[in-house]
Amino acid sequence: MSSAFESASREDLLAVIGLLQRQVEAAEARAEAAEAQAGELAAANERLTVRVVELERRLGRNSSNSSMPPSTDIFGRPEKKTAPKSGRKRGRQPGAGGSGLSMVADPDAVEEHLPMVSLLVV
Repeated sequence: MSSAFESASREDLLAVIGLLQRQVEAAEARAEAAEAQAGELAAANERLTVRVVELERRLGRNSSNSSMPPSTDIFGRPEKKTAPKSGRKRGRQPGAGGSGLSMVADPDAVEEHLPMVSLLVV
């Protein structure tokens, strides 16, 4: 390739040099624009990072960890942890003893409970 430049005329070499200078200038302009854009993006990233931190701090506030009233809790109360199930059904379990008195065939005493007489007789 060096032989092509050795046989080129002075005008051809000047044209190549001019072309290369324009390409260098264009590349430098693109590099400056990219650096400016990188600076803007870094500043925007910093602003957004600060905003996210502030929003996460606000989101974490509720009536239990600040002086806010409970009515301002927008996400509700945290769910209570439920106890693990034992596998048994609710109520009296099979095989459990009774808790009341059973009726007997021959009671010791009998009490009669009669309703009171109403004062309004029709």
